[in-house]
Formats: sequence, C-alpha cells, structure tokens
Amino acid sequence: MKTRILKNFPDLGISLALAADGEEFVMVGPTGKHSLAVSVTSQARLDAHFEGFVQAGIEKLAAAMTDWELLVAALGPTKSIFQLTTADDERARVLCDGFGRMSAAQLWDLEAMFDWSHVRDSTPVAIAEAATFIRDRALSKATPRSRS
Repeated sequence: MKTRILKNFPDLGISLALAADGEEFVMVGPTGKHSLAVSVTSQARLDAHFEGFVQAGIEKLAAAMTDWELLVAALGPTKSIFQLTTADDERARVLCDGFGRMSAAQLWDLEAMFDWSHVRDSTPVAIAEAATFIRDRALSKATPRSRS
C-alpha cells in the first residue's frame, strides 16, 4: 500500500502515514501496525493514539538496550533516539559518577552538568543506577528525536 508519511522517527522505526486512498491513517513501529479510519478520527484522537504508539515504541526499544546503550541514546552528545525532560536528564546525570558523586549544584558550579565525560567515565554501578532511573521514571515523559 502506498502512503504519504506525515510523521517519521527513523531511529525509533516509527512512522505515521496517510494511506494513498486517503481512507486511513497508518502507524508502523516496533509494536506492530495500527490503522485508524480517517472518517471517524479527529485530530485530537489521532494525536492521542500516535503519542501512545510512540511511547510504547520508546519503551520497547529501551527494554532491549543495555544500560550503556540506553545512556548513550538518552544522554549522549546527540541524544540519538529520544530526549528526556530537562529535569529527568539532570537527575540521570547526577546519578552518574565520572567526576565522582556530585550533587546537581556541584555539577552546575563546575559547568559540568552536560559534560559527556561525566557520563562516559562513570562506574558500572552508576551507569546501572542512571539506566534504572531512566527506564523506571523518565521514559514515560521522553520524546522521540525527529530527523524529518
């Protein structure tokens, strides 16, 4: 079936398209394929369905990642797959210990809050703690990175 892509998150493998015949919206991603009839789908309903579909895709991908892969995806220099809220990003970085265990205030004072080496040089224990925080608390508010 030919489609016209409306939204695309290639790193997540998720897209929203309009079928060529204009009769249905089609969502494709790690959790499968889902369709909604255009004639009975308001913009609000479409947005809500797609948001839930994207969230399920983020959670499924994150579950398959190692702790390190998850930190690279969420905190790495390019935040390649998804982006955490500012507060959750900061909290995950505080759990890292590349510069030693530090509070948020200490990291800000050193101008190191967003210094990748603080995450990169963390111990395996700190990496596991930060990844657990991201999986358990932060993913529900994460947003995908769009390249299109």
